[in-house]
Amino acid sequence: MEQQYYENKVKQFLPAKYSIDNEGDLLFCAFVGDKLVHDAYVHEQEQVIQFIMMAVQNSILMDHKKKKEFVQFLVSKQDVLHALGIGIQLPTRGPLEQRWDQIQQQIQELSPEELGVFNQLKALYEAERGQSKLDGAAAREEQRRQQEERAAAAEEMRRQKEEQLAALATQVEEMAASGGGADAQLEMDLDSMPDCRLKYEIIVKRAKAGKGKFADAQFPPNDKTIGDTVLQNNIPGVTVRWDRMGEKPKTVIFEDGIDASDIRQGGLGDCYFLSSIAVLGNRQTRDKFVFIDGEDEWRQCGACCVKFYNGGKEQFVIVDDHLPLYESGDFIFTSTPSGTEMWPMLIEKAFAKLYGSYSVIEGGLVDVCLSELTNGIPETFYTEKETNTAALWNKAMKLYKAKHFLGAGSPNSKGGDSDISPTGIVQSHAFSILRLVEADGHKLI
Repeated sequence: MEQQYYENKVKQFLPAKYSIDNEGDLLFCAFVGDKLVHDAYVHEQEQVIQFIMMAVQNSILMDHKKKKEFVQFLVSKQDVLHALGIGIQLPTRGPLEQRWDQIQQQIQELSPEELGVFNQLKALYEAERGQSKLDGAAAREEQRRQQEERAAAAEEMRRQKEEQLAALATQVEEMAASGGGADAQLEMDLDSMPDCRLKYEIIVKRAKAGKGKFADAQFPPNDKTIGDTVLQNNIPGVTVRWDRMGEKPKTVIFEDGIDASDIRQGGLGDCYFLSSIAVLGNRQTRDKFVFIDGEDEWRQCGACCVKFYNGGKEQFVIVDDHLPLYESGDFIFTSTPSGTEMWPMLIEKAFAKLYGSYSVIEGGLVDVCLSELTNGIPETFYTEKETNTAALWNKAMKLYKAKHFLGAGSPNSKGGDSDISPTGIVQSHAFSILRLVEADGHKLI
C-alpha cells in the first residue's frame, strides 16, 4: 500500500516519455530534479546576497551623510565654539574619512566640561536643523498650495477666454458674411476683445494705418496692475512712473542674442520665473514672441504678443510697452545690464497679466513655470531625500545631455533669501542650471 502511494507520487512528477519501470529513467529524472532544486537554491542565495550588499551600501551612504552633517555643524558653529574656548581645527585636505578621524581625535581630547558644552551646542544645532526642515517642508507645501490656487484661477480665466474667443469668431464670421471684412475688423472694440492673434494683427494694422499706438485697458499702467502686496511690502512709499519703452532711444526687444546674463532680478520675488526664462536659450525665447512683420513692429504699435501654454494649449497674452520705473528712471522689477534690451521685462509683464498682477506671480515653482513656458511635462526630485548622490548626478546628467531644461531651488528659510547656507548657497531662492560638467573627478553644476 505504502509502495503504491510513492509510485503514484513519482508518476505525478515524471515526464510522459519516461517510465517508472526503467531504472535509468528514474536516475536521470532524479539528477535533473536535484539540479533544478540546486539552481533554485543558488538563485535565492544570490538574491539574498544582493539585498545584503544594497543594505550595506545604503548604510555606508547614510554614515557618509551623517559625517557630512557633523562637519557642517562644526563649520557653522566654529566661531561659537572658539568663543566658548573649544578650539577644534577643521582639516581642509584629504578624504572625508581621514578628516573625520582627525576631528574625532580632537573631540576625544576635550575635557568633560568642554565635551558637555560641545554636545549641548550640537543638540541645539540638530534641533534647529530639524525645525528648519519642517519649516521648509511646510513652506514648500504652502508654495504648492498657492501654485494650485493660481493654476485654478488661470484655468478659470482660460475658460472665460475660450468663451470670449468663440463669441469673437462668430462676430468675425458675421462681419465677413455682411461684406464688412478687414476694414470692419479695424473698428472692433479692442478693450473688450480677449487677447489672441487676431487682436494683435488688428493692433499692428491700426498702427500702420496711423490710428495710434495700443494702450492696454485690460492691464493698464496703474497700482492695480502692480498689486497691493508688492506696493505695501516690496516698494512701500515709492512713487511709480510708467514709461513707454518703444519711445525711448535705442530700445530693442533682442540685443546681440539671448543669454542668461541678460536678466537681473528687481523688486519682485519671481526668481523662479526668471530662472526659468534664463534657461530657454535663443530659439525658445524668440519663439515666445509672436510677430506679424518683424521685431521692430512693437515700437510702432506699442505692443507685443507673448505665447504661453495652459493645459497643452497655446495661450496668447498681449501687453503694451508701458513698464514701471522709479522716479530715477531705473526699472522697479526685472532689468537688463544695458537697460535697452527689453525681452525679459516684456515677458515678465505678460506673465503678470496672465495671472492678474505683478503681486500674484511672487513665489512659485520652477518646474511648473517651465511647463507653462514650453508645454513640457515637469518632473521634480528633492536632493535632501536622496541618499544615492551618484544616481542623482547620473539622472541629472542624462537629462542635461538630452537637452531638457533644468532648474533648481534651495530650501526655504525664515530669513528668506537673506539667509545663506554654510556652503554659500542663498536660501529660499531659485536657480537656473546652465551646464553640468565632470572634470578631474569633480562634478560641477
